Amino acid sequence: MHKTLILLTAVIVSACASDEPAFSEFASVVGTGSAAKVDKELRQEYNGHLYYPDIGGVAFLAGIKDESVAGYSGMTADVDVGAPLQASAKFSGEYSLYKVLLVHQSSTMISGWIDAYRGNIDLTANFATGKLWGGNIFHLFKVNGDISGKTLGGFIRYEGVEAQLDGQIGQDGVVAAFQGNTETKIVVGGMVALPK
Repeated sequence: MHKTLILLTAVIVSACASDEPAFSEFASVVGTGSAAKVDKELRQEYNGHLYYPDIGGVAFLAGIKDESVAGYSGMTADVDVGAPLQASAKFSGEYSLYKVLLVHQSSTMISGWIDAYRGNIDLTANFATGKLWGGNIFHLFKVNGDISGKTLGGFIRYEGVEAQLDGQIGQDGVVAAFQGNTETKIVVGGMVALPK
């Protein structure tokens, strides 16, 4: 597991602080490969990506938007996972994410910490039941996906935060972005995996 700890320094906010100190959303991504970037601009922003040339990837972003700590994630425009599968399949790959924690907002300041994590994942898909599951038990990263054709929904769970999945799955692999938050935490990132 690769981990980096970064401080979002306290930023002065107006007297009318947001009712939502932490939030996350899906967003469009521009570029591919190491140039992939979420199409948003934040203060003190931190950009991440995970990309496999054969099937595409994801980009994600965390930082400060207006008077809140924000996180965004999305898939690159060139995602191509191949034809839908009709049977069970196993995949192996990676996840990468930012976890923003200890988000604190007062009437004049907002701050938080960003942890960057990356690790390996193993996934199993059953196209008959429309389910994808797996993850990395040592990193507490759990996938509970819903499959409909090539569309992948559902959620991942990471250290107490449930994050929505938005992705694709097919005979050539899995690509999915995820995002979720509580009042004091944000998880944004993605996963990319190839058939075993």
